[in-house]
Amino acid sequence: MANPAPTRRNRQLALNLSRAAQNGDVAEVEKISAMPEVDVNMATTVANSGAGVLGTWNALQRAAHGGHMAVVKALLLRPDLELSPNPPALLLAARSGHGKVAEALLDDPRVDDGLETRDERGLNALMYAAENGLWKVIKKYVETGRTGGINEAGRGGATPLLLAVRKGHTKVVLEILKANNVDLAVKDRNGSSALTVALRKGHAPVVALLQTAYGSEDVNTTEPPLVSAVKTGSLPLVQQLLEWAPKKVNDKDREGERSAIHWAVEASDEKIIAELLKCPVTDVNSSDKMGRSALMVAADKGYAKMACCLLNDSRVNVNHADVMNKTALMLSSAQGHVGVVVYLLQSKTRVIDVDATDIHGDTAFLMAARNGHREAMKVLLNSRSSSGSGVKVNRGDFFGKTALHLASERGHVAAARWLAGKAGADLAKRDCSGQTAREAMLNNPAVRESLTRTALARQRS
Repeated sequence: MANPAPTRRNRQLALNLSRAAQNGDVAEVEKISAMPEVDVNMATTVANSGAGVLGTWNALQRAAHGGHMAVVKALLLRPDLELSPNPPALLLAARSGHGKVAEALLDDPRVDDGLETRDERGLNALMYAAENGLWKVIKKYVETGRTGGINEAGRGGATPLLLAVRKGHTKVVLEILKANNVDLAVKDRNGSSALTVALRKGHAPVVALLQTAYGSEDVNTTEPPLVSAVKTGSLPLVQQLLEWAPKKVNDKDREGERSAIHWAVEASDEKIIAELLKCPVTDVNSSDKMGRSALMVAADKGYAKMACCLLNDSRVNVNHADVMNKTALMLSSAQGHVGVVVYLLQSKTRVIDVDATDIHGDTAFLMAARNGHREAMKVLLNSRSSSGSGVKVNRGDFFGKTALHLASERGHVAAARWLAGKAGADLAKRDCSGQTAREAMLNNPAVRESLTRTALARQRS
């Protein structure tokens, strides 16, 4: 039989009950709810002095939203209480982060009808409990067998597991993993798995739990976990991953280009480099798509400390060449990174070939001259090649151009003057076109002007 229309007294009692519930007045709630004629499920509109009108809710919804545990318990004593109006009291409690209230509601079997109800964000009570770190609520969910929605995704493809991982809620993740039907392969709309998200966020304890859950199988990430950990700069994660799966230390990134050691050098992270070098199976000479090793990346970037760390490892090949046959010494010389050049030449554990040439016939000395790096040339000139001979100042490239030709043509006045003077370059040396080094100097306006000023100064003196 249909319920009779509420009388004015019924409506007033319901309004008073809702107001008392919203304010957490448990004595008033117990008094009103004990009246048999009051409708505890009647929704009313009650203004909230702090936040306007909360909505057309009943007393239980208001108490759950406000986290008033004693009021919720008092209302649950009513056998005619309905727990699943929209939005359900459980959803409101979980969304507001009131774990104890949510636990109390879960203990009541009448709550089941509203478990899967979602709000405007597309999330249900289970998802909010995961997002807000309410691990005891999740634990109760799992222990009572209410795991039907454990793999349900809200907007953005986030399941309770992914929501908990994003926030780094370790205990929530642990409880979710206890559910036998949890989907570990789930990904969000960006294609990221739970482990990928944990690595990106740097949540080390969560990563450890997920690794245990995944076991030694494919962890279904879009990028190797170690590479992600290095990119985030998380030393604890790197240490953890090296301990868990050392054989994966040489896995390349999603582009198949660089391994973890390349990215550690790119980030100039000495501590992570040290950890990677401790691993006996680390391929310290691993090449990227350009054929460059980690040492070559450090040389090109001018990261002297990174180069020093790598050179302390006897496994590093200082003469490793890329697809253009360039070595670390060539790259650092071409960029004028004198600190790196010095470290490379002072390496005591191996002999570096200072006369090596790239596919164009350029040596490190020629590259430094072309870019006008006089200090780098000075350091190179004082070095010795693998054959025991020093740098050949008058050596030419495939076109016969010497260092003096190259520096002069590019207008590097200081470098050209040093080569022609203290370095002892041969001014009569000709390139393949027949031009001498002296002519190259005179043909460049900047170099010629500098020489003229010097000559005039000498005449005056």
